[in-house]
Formats: sequence, structure tokens, C-alpha cells
Amino acid sequence: MALPPDHLLVVSSDSGMRHLLREELKEKLSFPVEACSTDELSLNPELMMGALVVGPPGAIPKIASLVPKDHPAIPITFSAVDEHVKMIHELRKPSTIAVVSISQAVLQTARGVLAPVIGERHTIREYLLPAENLRGLEVTDLVLCDLIAHRRVRARNRVPYRLVSPACLKQLSAAMEA
Repeated sequence: MALPPDHLLVVSSDSGMRHLLREELKEKLSFPVEACSTDELSLNPELMMGALVVGPPGAIPKIASLVPKDHPAIPITFSAVDEHVKMIHELRKPSTIAVVSISQAVLQTARGVLAPVIGERHTIREYLLPAENLRGLEVTDLVLCDLIAHRRVRARNRVPYRLVSPACLKQLSAAMEA
């Protein structure tokens, strides 16, 4: 019988996504969390020793051939954006919405998800941290931030966005304790 995993290993090609997922999981779970890229895992399979391997859904096909068949990687389920979409719908006048993240993948996803609600009425700005110039955020109507951006950005209308869904946190916790 195999021993239960003793830590989570976040695998993603996007360094910002790796860092962000690692921080969110560390904040919400009581287990150690490490992170590496798909290339690092390929070159150093020993990184999986004792680990429950997790990653964004898009990374799972790349990881699948690297992990043991009897311990497949678990895809991270992302949180819904309904609350944030509602905030944009409730803006009374044409507004500027900023999305601030350490992950290029998060910014690309946000652009696609928010485009229909932003339409031609609002303007969206994207900031990839570490950004040299965050000017303009202080006059932005709504600033959507990932966990790390929320810690670093000081803007009056900043709203945090949690990438990992509560259901996924429960699933990972249960998998670690099994």
C-alpha cells in the first residue's frame, strides 16, 4: 500500500500561474506546497516523490505522461467569475476596469471572459506584475486583482479574485488525507 502524499506539487508552464496557485493553496490548505514547470518535472521526475501533482486544466495533458498512471495529476478547478461580472454590470456609467495579475495566462483568460460584459461601454486595462508603471489604477473604477496583486497594489477600488474554487480546495484536502 502506497503512503499518502505529504505535499502538493503545482505544475504549470506559466511561472506566474505556478506562483499564484502555490500561494493560494498554501494560504488555504495545511499541507506544504511546492511548484515547478513542466520542463523541470520532465528533467527531474524525483520532484514527484511524495507529492500529489496538481495543475491548471490546460497543463494536465502535458503532465499526464510524466506522472505515474496510478497517481494521475489533478486539475485545478477555477472559481466562477459571476460575482465580478455582476460588479461590472452594476457600474452605472462607462468605466475603466483593470485586471492585475502576476500571470499572463490569467490576464488572457480575464480578457476573454470579461469581453462580453465590458463590450463597448467600458474600457479594460491589463497589468502584468511586476509592472513598472501602475499609474492610472488610482482613478480606475474597478481593479480586479489576483491574490498576489491584491497584496501589492494599493488602489481604492481593488477587489480580490481567488483562482482556486472552494470545491477544488475541499477535493485536494480530501485527496491529501486519503
